[in-house]
Amino acid sequence: MELAFKGGCREVGRSGLLVNGEILLDYGIKAGDPSEYPQNGMEPKAVLVSHGHLDHCGAVPNLMYLDPDVFMTPPTAEFTSLLGRDTLKLAESTVSGVAPFDPEDLQKLSQRTRTMDYGETFKTNGYRVCFYNAGHIPGASGILLESESGESLFYTGDFNLEETRLVPGAAEFPEADTLVLESTYFGEDHIPRKETEERFIESILETLDRGGTALIPAFAIGRTQEVLMLLDAHGIRAYVDGMGRDVYKILKKYPEYLRNPELLDRAFGRAISVKDRQRDSILKEPSVIVTTAGMLNGDRHSII
Repeated sequence: MELAFKGGCREVGRSGLLVNGEILLDYGIKAGDPSEYPQNGMEPKAVLVSHGHLDHCGAVPNLMYLDPDVFMTPPTAEFTSLLGRDTLKLAESTVSGVAPFDPEDLQKLSQRTRTMDYGETFKTNGYRVCFYNAGHIPGASGILLESESGESLFYTGDFNLEETRLVPGAAEFPEADTLVLESTYFGEDHIPRKETEERFIESILETLDRGGTALIPAFAIGRTQEVLMLLDAHGIRAYVDGMGRDVYKILKKYPEYLRNPELLDRAFGRAISVKDRQRDSILKEPSVIVTTAGMLNGDRHSII
């Protein structure tokens, strides 16, 4: 197989891998001002999206003029649409005011997207494809791609072998001739998750005991839900602000992609949604606030 990396090498963001000049695996945005996009100059016949984070799916609507076939899991499809709408809103506040696509592109993407569940083998433009659970966030996939000549490639995107409160760990990955592996944290030793959670909860309780406010910035997709479940497990009631609430509404439709839907429902049921007029008053008392990163910059939206 001939591989052309269009972004995401030695950097976090704008992932894009073109296989044999025909099949594109991910097409993301590297957030910034200005944002960066994968190298162009290609005409993929199909686009396979690993998961619904901006750095892997954010620029896919920009390809709709090519009329490619688009495949992703159901949660990923909804996250991609959600992030696309948010990207258009954010573009209005940038210096250029120019978005990488327009509302018509988003609508066309929705029409051209076919959703596939884990383990469901399908064909596109002469290739066989199958999505495997990659852990990471709900709907995240490792992608097995097989050509008509019998060559095979497995592309992971982001993955997590260990289960979290939100999702089970990655499934056993299949054998393939070529492996393209996400390696952002390769070679780094992480503190055990249990110890990290204990330190996190301890710091929050200390902050509250001092009469302070624990402001927790969290990615809207995956991290906000994980943090609220952790806080709820320790009896800490939190305020939740930003796009994370919209993501929860999406996740309620796909319980089969979650490790424990009941605990997620309980966490959001006990959390307090923040209304615009409440923000100033909440900060006047000891509290815990989980919000998307964009809120800390005076913006209502999060794009990651």
